[in-house]
Amino acid sequence: MSEVSRWKALAFIYFFMLAFALTFQGIPPVLGFIVSSLGISHAQAGTLMSFFGLPGIFISIPGGILADIYGSRYVGIVV
Repeated sequence: MSEVSRWKALAFIYFFMLAFALTFQGIPPVLGFIVSSLGISHAQAGTLMSFFGLPGIFISIPGGILADIYGSRYVGIVV
């Protein structure tokens, strides 16, 4: 891998991780509006926020196992 493509890969990963973080951090500021508009309790809102994070757990573990078996490049291209 050339030096230029390594920097491009780093920039690509950085921007997508930044977008991922902004997505997860965008929910808590509007959670008060969600509670009032849906008429749910704060405990239910916390449960809703927890469910928002569950796919990351259930996708990352099998994804890591598949990356160990088949290699990260193949799994990244297929997924």
